[in-house]
Amino acid sequence: MSKKGRNIDLIKKRDDKLYERFLYHYDVCKIRLDEVLRILSEEEFFLSEQRIWTIIKGYQGVPRAELMDRIKKPKVRAVRGVPTSLKVVSEYDYSLFPASSAR
Repeated sequence: MSKKGRNIDLIKKRDDKLYERFLYHYDVCKIRLDEVLRILSEEEFFLSEQRIWTIIKGYQGVPRAELMDRIKKPKVRAVRGVPTSLKVVSEYDYSLFPASSAR
């Protein structure tokens, strides 16, 4: 007889990817836990938040350090509100007695 039910290999791959995405959102992007569970539940894996939390707590797959090496960190190009080229104070012409035209 043929084996019925869910494919164990596919479930393992799903759980691996779920844990990897959890680490990306939680550790790399620094998003709150409840928001990470909502994102994974509603936007990425379409499982209940409770089921996702159960999978994450019981995860026995790839070690966390190895996964963190594989996860691509978002590139930060520039910080908003900070000018890219700063002048040193000595570059400005501050003087109590500015050079004025001769009288």
